[in-house]
Amino acid sequence: MENSKLNIDVVAYDAGGAEIMSSMVQHELDNYNWRLITPGNSPARVIFKRKNLSTLLCDNSAVEDIFDCWDKSKPDYLFCGTGTNGFELSF
Repeated sequence: MENSKLNIDVVAYDAGGAEIMSSMVQHELDNYNWRLITPGNSPARVIFKRKNLSTLLCDNSAVEDIFDCWDKSKPDYLFCGTGTNGFELSF
């Protein structure tokens, strides 16, 4: 049987957006295929790990790897935080 779940990528850097989106991911975990995209040194990564969502994190160490990860995932939807550093805007 083919997996009919939608693929959703979440892009976040700052803590505020990550807190909200991580709660949404936890609530809808079984209904969609999630991928969390955030730089390795971001406050968002700390929050995703704290909320036991590490298995959904895109494995990356540099911004170039993040874009490569996103290109490969081909999401149906992309949810972005409203970060002030512009990271999310690049997506």
